[in-house]
Amino acid sequence: MSQQSHRSDPRILNRRTLQRDHPYLARVLRTGMDILDVGCGTVERSPLISQKQWARNGMALGIDRDDANLAIAVQQYGGMGNLRFEGADILTLGDRFNNRFDIVTAAGTIQWISEPQRAIVHMTKAAKPAGRVIVLDYNLDETRWEPDPPVDFQQF
Repeated sequence: MSQQSHRSDPRILNRRTLQRDHPYLARVLRTGMDILDVGCGTVERSPLISQKQWARNGMALGIDRDDANLAIAVQQYGGMGNLRFEGADILTLGDRFNNRFDIVTAAGTIQWISEPQRAIVHMTKAAKPAGRVIVLDYNLDETRWEPDPPVDFQQF
């Protein structure tokens, strides 16, 4: 696991759905696409991706640096042939997935990464030349923190 200290609560992650929480991604999915889900957590979006009709010739790879959440994902969805999981940190992927995916997505993830710009660079490298990088995060300007969040997060 990287130097990140944030851990996501599976009870919150499992309430999310692709259609309700990420409708843009749901609209752009097409038959046969390969998708990389960065920070997949318990895979609240990827199982929906893999069950879509378009996924018959494609695949979804969920990566996360949190082994506990990945274990939940593997337990619940590990038997789906076109859905795989790996323990990985987007900041340390290097060139491993260069030009491989039609869609590289992260939902509710970038805000927790210590170097968000570097994460986006790695995501862009993982996308095919005509692929898309789709990031969904939240406007936290109105959120109140106690204690104050780390300085890096405040800058983000």
